[in-house]
Amino acid sequence: MDWQSTLLMQGARAYIGRLMHLQHQPLGYPEPHHFRPMPLYVHVPFCESLCPFCPFHRIKLDVDLADRYFAALENEVDKLALLGYQFNELYIGGGTPTTRPVALASLIQKVRRHWSLQNTAVETNPNHLRSSVLAPLLDAGVTRLSVGVQSLNDERLAAIGRLNAYGSGEAIMKAIERTQGIFPTFNVDMIFNLPEQTTSELTTDIKKLKQSGVDQISFYPLMPSPQTAITLPTGGKDHSHPAFGNVSYENEQLMYDHIVAALAPEYQLGSVWCFNRKPQLVDEYIINNESYLGIGSGAFSLLDCGFYATTFDIEKYVQDSFSGAQMFVGRQQLSKTQQQRYQLLTALFGLSVSQDVLTEQRNLIECLVYLGVVEKQVLQHPVRLTYALTKKGRYWWLVLMREFFMGVNRYRRDMRSLAGL
Repeated sequence: MDWQSTLLMQGARAYIGRLMHLQHQPLGYPEPHHFRPMPLYVHVPFCESLCPFCPFHRIKLDVDLADRYFAALENEVDKLALLGYQFNELYIGGGTPTTRPVALASLIQKVRRHWSLQNTAVETNPNHLRSSVLAPLLDAGVTRLSVGVQSLNDERLAAIGRLNAYGSGEAIMKAIERTQGIFPTFNVDMIFNLPEQTTSELTTDIKKLKQSGVDQISFYPLMPSPQTAITLPTGGKDHSHPAFGNVSYENEQLMYDHIVAALAPEYQLGSVWCFNRKPQLVDEYIINNESYLGIGSGAFSLLDCGFYATTFDIEKYVQDSFSGAQMFVGRQQLSKTQQQRYQLLTALFGLSVSQDVLTEQRNLIECLVYLGVVEKQVLQHPVRLTYALTKKGRYWWLVLMREFFMGVNRYRRDMRSLAGL
């Protein structure tokens, strides 16, 4: 990482830290009448195994709690329908949503009975790429399945606590090959800049994924947070690898540029870190949406010019859903400037932004042109001026999005601590 990228990272970290300072107060849903149809995000916090690098809101699977939790989600979906909300996409993340596949399929069917959905996306893990899990999801109308693989290197899988939980790289590849083609979009999530990871490892992983013909590959940079700052013994040996919460960014840009080059020409960037084998595949829901609503414990929403968060106390979430209590526990109102900067951040995460979206951010975009981060492009049909990220800009935006999600992770850490997790 060069000095410019380092300054960018430090400035973004300070700015996002202030942005994600949500005020704790019980709040109800805003009136839905002025919202256009938007994505619905559902958070399922249960995992069979807790990965030490993961900063998300998750707990070890408790079957009884999970079943009550899914019932609470269905109850909340019914309430949203009665309030008059309109949704056009559904994204279910975690945790591992597929730990209870029948309950998950029932929830999806419930949502689809209320609203006509363009896309339905679900996250899973490699050990769930089997017919008993996939068949209910396919019947329920899932259009995008995303599997968290992270690495295909057995030494790296052991180092990040996934080898015993989810199988070897060879076993994972066989599961990927069996699953490819079942869903309209099949995405594989990978991580780069892991401790001790090399570009040679990445090259080998990419070669295997390209041979599988998988539709989509997302290569996320490691996004540590204070809750992942631990040291994990590797492979039963006496030594340990560096703590996940104390990561070096020295080789991050080198690895990113290597990934982009290695995936070409078969895969093209659909966003800063998502690579598509076919055009127009579904990616992150935040790119093209000014609003989205999140339900479930530890979910976030962008509504009514503000960020909202639900409780991270899972038992409380279940109780509140059936008692009629206020579902939001925190909010951060965004100023007009903050709204515009967030819109620019997410739009350029999708690689380009139309001039008519920029409104009062013209000075900022011209500064980005001067710095070589974006370049002007004239598109045809219809003719319009856009600003597209350059090679330098793609990495800068990766840094900005990494810092944004790490800011969210720091808020998650604080809220999980308050919930006693």
